[in-house]
Amino acid sequence: MKNVALIIIDIQKVYFCEGKYFLPNSEAAAKNAGKILSSWRSAGNTVIHVKHHFQLNEELKHLNDIHEAVLPKDNEVIVEKRYPNSFLKTDLLEVLNAGKISEVVIVGMMSNMCIDTTVRACQNYGIKTTLIHDACAAKSIDFGNEEISADIVHKVFMGAMDGMFAKVIDTETLLNSCE
Repeated sequence: MKNVALIIIDIQKVYFCEGKYFLPNSEAAAKNAGKILSSWRSAGNTVIHVKHHFQLNEELKHLNDIHEAVLPKDNEVIVEKRYPNSFLKTDLLEVLNAGKISEVVIVGMMSNMCIDTTVRACQNYGIKTTLIHDACAAKSIDFGNEEISADIVHKVFMGAMDGMFAKVIDTETLLNSCE
């Protein structure tokens, strides 16, 4: 699959620690992303890591680090970003074009922010996208006077993207298709 890249978006330590950015399903999502990454590397396919820069005070800056479940290797590209859309003011499109990549598989965090905006942007560039729902995680959100659970938020965003913006499947389905 030389024209297909795995893009791992923002699987960073900040999402695994209690506090403002904690994602309830981060561990399970990272574990599945790690399985996909291992399979992808074994096949010699292109891997691109996307890393968000959070505004953290000095003693918490280490939480910007990529989580150990998906640590990059020396030959893998790391795209650094400051906005939810992984294409906005980054070189991601240039990296994909240079590698003649026309299709991507996306995993990462947060389903309702960076995953959503990046998947939708792929359509703008004509990039065919497969999104792995159980290798992504969301957080709960408040709307009005109601808290909407992370599980519901995740399902709504996956459902909204499925079909129109991406083919949404699970880890097992992807791994079985790669054999």
